[in-house]
Amino acid sequence: MDLEAFEKNINSHDSSLSEMLSAVLETEIENQALLRTLLMNQAMLFEMQNPSKSASEYEQEFMGVVNDLKNEKLASVVNR
Repeated sequence: MDLEAFEKNINSHDSSLSEMLSAVLETEIENQALLRTLLMNQAMLFEMQNPSKSASEYEQEFMGVVNDLKNEKLASVVNR
């Protein structure tokens, strides 16, 4: 589901739920931006220490680890 469809869905609910879900979505977007910045900085440091890979390769590697951890967490929540 894209962001616009998600927002439309949020806005179709009563205002208190809509406000709560909007705040959660905004926080998630901010968290993703911060995570991306941290991963980019870490990747640049790794590239300086070991130039055999580019910063973008390190960043992709780190993002893969993050996604694996997110998937594990999601699976544990779903399986409760």
